[in-house]
Formats: sequence, C-alpha cells, structure tokens
Amino acid sequence: MKNLALVAVGEYTNDFITSIETIEKFNKVFDTVYVLTDNVEKLQNYTSNTKLTYFFTFYNKDTFNYFDKLYFSLNLVLNTQKDTVYCDIRMINSLYDYNLNNNFEGIIYPREWGSNSSNANMLRGFGCEAFEEGYWDEFIVHIEKNGIKPESVPTIFEQTLLFNYDENYDQVISYLESVEDLFVGYSNSKENKYTAVGNGEGLALAYACIKSNVELSKFRYIKAI
Repeated sequence: MKNLALVAVGEYTNDFITSIETIEKFNKVFDTVYVLTDNVEKLQNYTSNTKLTYFFTFYNKDTFNYFDKLYFSLNLVLNTQKDTVYCDIRMINSLYDYNLNNNFEGIIYPREWGSNSSNANMLRGFGCEAFEEGYWDEFIVHIEKNGIKPESVPTIFEQTLLFNYDENYDQVISYLESVEDLFVGYSNSKENKYTAVGNGEGLALAYACIKSNVELSKFRYIKAI
C-alpha cells in the first residue's frame, strides 16, 4: 500500500472536501492520506468516519510556494519509507488513468509541459500564456554552469507524481533548496499567471533528480485501476 499526499490550502480546502468520496475509492491502493492544509480542524471534521486514515499538517505561509508540495511528498517518503503518490486535489480523478503499481525506480510523472517545451533547452526565449518570453533563460544558464545539458532536463508536468522510495531523496531536497530562491524570484519579478510562487517546480524537480542520480520515468496509462 502507498501513501497519498495532497495539498488543500486556501480555496482548495473545499475541493478536498468534495473529493473525499473519490479519494475513498482508492482504498486498495492507499491506506494513508497525508494532507498539507491551512485548515486542519475543518478537514478533520470531514474525515472522522472514513475508511482511509488521514493525517493533516498545518501550512502557515501567507503565500503558497509550489516547492512545498515537493518537499512535503519527498519527506513523506523518507519518513515513512513508503512509496508516495502526490496529486493536485483538482486532478484526483486522473489517478484512474495511471498504473500506480509499476516497478520503475525513482519518480514517475505523466508527461512534459508540451511538445514545444518538453525539455529545458526548448525553453530558451520561450513564452506562453503561463509566463513571459525568456522566463527560464536565467535558469538554463544555471543548469549549464552546473554541468547539466539542458536538453536532458525534462519539463515535468507535476500535477500527479509517484515517488518510489529512494534513499537519495534527501539529495533531491537539497538541490531543490539550492534553486528555490531563483524560482520564487522569477515568480515575483517576471510576468506569469500564477498567484502562488515557485511555479515551474517540475523543471526544478527534474534538475534536482539528475543531480542526485534519481531515475525519472513516465506513467503507463490504463483505463481503470
């Protein structure tokens, strides 16, 4: 059995509440659900009579940082020594699409950002509705200075992730921490559509995994679990 990691902060608190019935249907895959939230008491009241066991961790930052969902998931794996699935709460139904019981090592993800932005090298001068042109140019230079070829760094679509247990996740956390300020700085100084900070965390995760020798693979798709 695996852990399920979720974030229910701000407006996403109500999304969690309306998703409990769906979450409960995965009781053959998960036995424990860990939730990062700024409203622990409210969510405890809604999960007092459920089949799965729920643990809530209080989130106390005024502005959500996307890196925190990665730290939350990685630390869960290390602390419980169990494979852990992270899923954005509004994507919970996507869990029906993926084989969550594969035998791959490391981190499993669904896809890259897009066909025209599937690795860091393709982000040179790139812009879209989510962020301005050249948003990632500085980080590409950072990648190259640290001995990584940008074309080898996938742009991980991080809304659903499977973290298979790996003792090197502490290194992944360290490398994420080493670039977090860069990503928060981009959020605050460059044009983008996000209200939280640290967007593009899938790109940071890919870089951190490569530096830490953690395998990256894609989900196998299935019609149902």
